Amino acid sequence: MAMLPEAHLPNRAAPPVPPAAHLADALRKATAQGAKAVRDHRVPRWDAVRAALTDPAWAGTSDTVVRPAARLLLTTLTTLSEALNGTPAQRR
Repeated sequence: MAMLPEAHLPNRAAPPVPPAAHLADALRKATAQGAKAVRDHRVPRWDAVRAALTDPAWAGTSDTVVRPAARLLLTTLTTLSEALNGTPAQRR
């Protein structure tokens, strides 16, 4: 089970984080595809989210919230996929 982080608007003085838009798009699409994969008894993949987190554009930002939180979320999603990939006996 995963708990999604609550969204908060940044302080008006906070610098923009351009790669966050790409990350949000990747998360939106990957979770929709992941939900369909689970319904179809397949294991979800999170490659697009992983790629968005390793985008070189992050190097030019001073972000200390979005990317670390997304890394935790990716860890949780990966753990979900690993659990779904096990045999039925392992899932009990």
